[in-house]
Amino acid sequence: MQSLIRKIDTSQTQATAGNIAKTVMFSADYGLSRTLTLRAFLDWQINEPLISSSAFPTSNANYGISLRFSLTQ
Repeated sequence: MQSLIRKIDTSQTQATAGNIAKTVMFSADYGLSRTLTLRAFLDWQINEPLISSSAFPTSNANYGISLRFSLTQ
């Protein structure tokens, strides 16, 4: 999302505020046995401001593995 100022007489466009947001999400399941499942996941978010004098780029990452044991057949 961005905010722009446009000057019609000089055909000039200037960004005044805004952000570029990127997201990567990934997960994979692997069945180790009939009752045991391994899952790996990644959630990565990157925010880059259009006007760099007011804020810094930020990045957040959540990742990990989980092991699920099912008692049902």
